[in-house]
Amino acid sequence: MKVKSHIRSSLAAFYFGKIADPRQFSYLVDEHAAKGRWLTVSSRSFDRPVCPTPAMVNLMPPKWDVIVVGAGHNGLTAAAYLAQHNYNVLVLERRNEVGGCASTVTALGTRVNICNCDHSMVFESGIIEELSLEDQGLRYLHLDPVKHFRVIEDTGTTRPWWLFKSTEQTLEAVAQCHPGSEAHYKNYLREALPIAKFFLEFTSKPPSFSSALRSSSVCPKTATHLLKLRRLSADQALRNWFPQEALRAPAASSTAVWGTSPLAPGTGLASLGYALGHLAPTARPVGGSGALTNSLAKAISAAGGIVRTGVEVTSIVCDLTGVRKVLLTNGEELPTEAVITTIDPKTTILSLLSSPPTRSVKALTNRWLKAPKRSGYESKIDAVVDRPPDFGEEDRRLSKTLGVHQPSGTTTITTPSTSVIGDAHRQALAGKITSQPIFLSNTPGVLDKTMDPLDVGHTFSLEVLYTPYHLQGGWEKSSEPNRWLEVFSSHTDNEFLSGVRRWRALTPVDYEREFSLDQGYAPSYPGTTLDVILGRKREITRYDTPVKGLYLAGSGTFPGAGIWGASGRNAAWRVMEHFHKKRMER
Repeated sequence: MKVKSHIRSSLAAFYFGKIADPRQFSYLVDEHAAKGRWLTVSSRSFDRPVCPTPAMVNLMPPKWDVIVVGAGHNGLTAAAYLAQHNYNVLVLERRNEVGGCASTVTALGTRVNICNCDHSMVFESGIIEELSLEDQGLRYLHLDPVKHFRVIEDTGTTRPWWLFKSTEQTLEAVAQCHPGSEAHYKNYLREALPIAKFFLEFTSKPPSFSSALRSSSVCPKTATHLLKLRRLSADQALRNWFPQEALRAPAASSTAVWGTSPLAPGTGLASLGYALGHLAPTARPVGGSGALTNSLAKAISAAGGIVRTGVEVTSIVCDLTGVRKVLLTNGEELPTEAVITTIDPKTTILSLLSSPPTRSVKALTNRWLKAPKRSGYESKIDAVVDRPPDFGEEDRRLSKTLGVHQPSGTTTITTPSTSVIGDAHRQALAGKITSQPIFLSNTPGVLDKTMDPLDVGHTFSLEVLYTPYHLQGGWEKSSEPNRWLEVFSSHTDNEFLSGVRRWRALTPVDYEREFSLDQGYAPSYPGTTLDVILGRKREITRYDTPVKGLYLAGSGTFPGAGIWGASGRNAAWRVMEHFHKKRMER
């Protein structure tokens, strides 16, 4: 499985345009071979047409050990682990750069994140330490407070409060912002923290029934509570702890990030959001969210793997023995023993998989044919503004009391009440957008100056939830994005709208076009905790499929969406287990 890296280094250099002449390529191969070096390959994009010489073709591996489809953070994570363990791995990405929805791109004369820039669960996955990502330049700026909440109650009153990493500081914030609510939050912590600890431990390794039983934090009471939460709606779960709408709504609003309603059964895990915020740190990579995926790509390169961008997969070809090769739209055929795909599981199984229709494959296909069609629910505005938003006198007074020195540095969640959130979800299903959307706003340059524009001002990010793909009247001529800025500005106290210099909007239609998200939908894990423990829907809970050598990872598999990396890590370990078993059988 090892390939001499000095040859691959020179081959990659030719691909990446560092070497224009095949004669120079041959010289470098000879030079490195003579010196006996083992070098690594670059992870830069394959951004120019390739015309391999016969010598180059002979140096390409006759068969890749593993091909990873998709260079989002999960795909890169899986590839980095495999490369680190000496597997001959190739990553294929349709876009011209890595990162997917976790990337940071240049727009409006500044650097903007494709999605929200706060990372949390990635610190619990182990990938930063295990892959030595700090050696690849990854640096984080830790946030405290973790979140800033502004709840617009049914009376029209806005109630702010802050979530800190420390439970003691958060209790102080609850006492200052919502006097009399401390006892309810203490009761929440007593019951929710053990469940959240078990959940985090369970997601830190490839899931199995035995791993659930061996968890150091599991007990019958904790397991029962976790299973019960998964059956409840977020609203039901939160009402068990909080009679105050101001404490319920921020946690309930997180279901919108999944594209679901807080009133829907099965969303009860959203109630663990506060507890998880106390257990896992929240931070931002220096240079934007894409600094994580860039460091993963460098880790792949350092271990001898290759990342190709600007290439699109058209088919994963299999026979009765398993995966045989991957076909690209440019006509290339890439033989391989295994494929990990991190795109939507439904797209993989129904569109990419070319396999004999065995009984197990038919069952898999039929299950995904019956899966409901989902469409996008999120939009994002990026802007360059003269000043960060100021949310008014009460926010300034409370932030000073609580010792919040940079109020604009934390992500602010502006949300209506839980009942209005549920109504907003119903309106989105009908192609409408509620008058008061859920907003996630931040000004990343307050903490990270590398995210500020090149000229003057600040980079501003506004995520808007429950914005449907099938908007009534269509997106092309819609005035909705402009209205969102106006509504958001109405919650500020410093004429924020007048300071917007330039802006752009990404709608579900844009996410489909630019990131291949079918109808703008970013998939998330759709199963239950019991499904994971028992291994139901094996392709998304255990990552392997009835087709030998075909594995699924990404946000559509357990544990789901968000900047996490656990799906990619777990899938890589599953692949290595199966390779080891295959070698033992020989």
